[in-house]
Amino acid sequence: MAVWPWYGTLAKKQLYEAGEFLQVQAYTNILRWTDQIAQRPALKRGRVVNRTWGQPSSQHDGPTAPSPRRARILLAGRSRAT
Repeated sequence: MAVWPWYGTLAKKQLYEAGEFLQVQAYTNILRWTDQIAQRPALKRGRVVNRTWGQPSSQHDGPTAPSPRRARILLAGRSRAT
């Protein structure tokens, strides 16, 4: 499960084009596994919550999403800290 964020997204062509080089389509059981893991609610939730790019509203799940104004404030504070 720990390798899914890298290999799962690579096998599902969501990361970059190395899947062709690695011939991921030849490993049917691993492709089945990546599909099963991708359907887990915890994985779906984790991919949204831990997302650091795109619109701030797409970076959170459900009612915990900050307002656009609050998201800008949070992002501004994050950029000052780095």
